[in-house]
Amino acid sequence: MFGENIRKLRQAKGLSLQQVASHLGVTRASVSKWEKGHTNPELSRLAQLASLLGVTSSQLLTPSHTLPMRAYPVLEYERHKGVEHFMRDLRSPTVPTYPSASHASEKSFYLKFNDKQEKNLWLTGIASGAMVLFDPSLSPTTDDLIYAHDATGNCYLLYLKTHQGINFYQSFIGNKPLFKGEDYLVLLGVAVESLTITPLKQTLKNH
Repeated sequence: MFGENIRKLRQAKGLSLQQVASHLGVTRASVSKWEKGHTNPELSRLAQLASLLGVTSSQLLTPSHTLPMRAYPVLEYERHKGVEHFMRDLRSPTVPTYPSASHASEKSFYLKFNDKQEKNLWLTGIASGAMVLFDPSLSPTTDDLIYAHDATGNCYLLYLKTHQGINFYQSFIGNKPLFKGEDYLVLLGVAVESLTITPLKQTLKNH
């Protein structure tokens, strides 16, 4: 079952045996043996393999018939993108779909980051080549990363923060408060999953 999971997830993401092997620093033959059930990867590589395939380590070890997969549209992230541009991209995404075992709703979408997004000088940002899955059906809670647009139609990456029982929204870059709880803000999605896809760039372009 474990080997079958690896094979199905690899094929669902359009990865070759060599791409998986190169990402993990092993031989193509090693990955082939994992898929055939002849051998298993070292525990030290399990989390890295699961991340590449877009699942958790426990999901990777789950029998394949219970592992749900759903494909979501992929949109290129641009700072200060207008909501009309966002909706147009959602109807015609750059990459038609990308699979995930997340339990996100069917209206969820990925934002693909081609450039590194620095959060600030002290905290880690979003790496270039990463994709973040946003679910519009969720209600954000404190410290959730959200994607939303304001009354002028400009889209923002924001964190929901709470101070003395009052909600406000903080910019992802610079950590500056941008909106108060009573300001007009339309939620487009709450972040539920992040994937680093640097070794998949060429694969995504060919889809």
